[in-house]
Amino acid sequence: MGLGRPPQAAEFRLRAGAYLFQSEKFVEADRLLTRVVEDPGAGPARARAGILRSLARGRVLALGLPGASQQDYAAALQYQIKTFPDDPSASEARWLLGKLRLAQSNRESALELWAAIPHGSPRWLESRVEIAAIRQSDLDNQRLNNDREAVKRRLADARSFLARCLDDARGDAEINEILLASARLELTPGVGRPDEAARHLDRVLRSVARPAQRDQARRLSIVAQAQSNRWIEAEQATRAELTRGDPIDLLPLARLLDRSAAEAESDLRTRRIGYLLRILLAPLQQKLESLPRDVRSEVKLRMARALLFTGDDASARRMFSGWTPPSSSSGNDLLRDLADTYARLDAFAMAVDVQRLRLKLAPAGSLPWFDARYGLALAYFRSGKTTDSLHLIEATAILHPDLGGGELRDKFLRLQQRINPTD
Repeated sequence: MGLGRPPQAAEFRLRAGAYLFQSEKFVEADRLLTRVVEDPGAGPARARAGILRSLARGRVLALGLPGASQQDYAAALQYQIKTFPDDPSASEARWLLGKLRLAQSNRESALELWAAIPHGSPRWLESRVEIAAIRQSDLDNQRLNNDREAVKRRLADARSFLARCLDDARGDAEINEILLASARLELTPGVGRPDEAARHLDRVLRSVARPAQRDQARRLSIVAQAQSNRWIEAEQATRAELTRGDPIDLLPLARLLDRSAAEAESDLRTRRIGYLLRILLAPLQQKLESLPRDVRSEVKLRMARALLFTGDDASARRMFSGWTPPSSSSGNDLLRDLADTYARLDAFAMAVDVQRLRLKLAPAGSLPWFDARYGLALAYFRSGKTTDSLHLIEATAILHPDLGGGELRDKFLRLQQRINPTD
């Protein structure tokens, strides 16, 4: 079959491999497609077979089938990028390998792979949004120690990256997605420019935007209004948002308002943003029992915090009584808010438990790890366990003399001085 005609035989094997893939016989598809990929005489079929082989190995890995390995999946993607660098499938391979590297905590490799995806590729916009999200996360993490020069550099780098993306973007869909990422960056509490965010968002709302982009722009506009002290507009927009769609979709907005309230520079701003948060969460609070467990847990947490922000500590305690954590593993941001809530409620023993969990989940030596260690030392101190607090600070200083650097280091040292003024 196909004797003397390698390209035709390769096309036949490629079609057979595609049929096996569609039939979810991924191991068999891998073997057949590998014959095409490794045949120098297979012609154009090689690149198509290569990306399909990569997808087959990805499915084998996702399903946990016998013989599945991340190494084999990565090897297929690397082969595709190296062997067919100019084929459109190389961009898909870079995207998938970047996702794998990020899952392996190799963020630098992921960023490098995604940055190499050229404009015009179907993955260009998606990769830029992911890079922007990583840069936003890096900025948020840097703010944990509030090293002002480092924060300034990360913010400038993120702005510069998004400005380049905006120059490259073509069409409303691409332009709006970059504008939304830029607006989110400018809504970073304490360092962003909410007026600039409002201009980006207004531009999205005046364009021919996709429905999801318009929804996101409206909701981010509420945060921009709150951060700019435009309280009447913010309240009107919040109430209007409640009439649109499912209230569960407003949880990302609630998280941003929560962070803005927690880091507000004045009690008055904290109270006013807390009031907006109460308005936003009220429809979800009214149907708590019908919500999925994880959503119900977060809604109760956010509402308790909204009550605390507005000075209603008694109602916050009632809201938080009987609270159960989400069934799935909680991320660092939610755990940090949970520990902060317990501290605001003077439930320091509970704050200790949450900070310990944060420590267990955070990579040792990372800024979230230092922040959790400081939070744990502070919770020990406030619960009367001053010896435990002092030992924790001293042990941290032995391992890492800089104590996380920036203002985080200063907080460690101030707490140590409070515990043992003679040092």
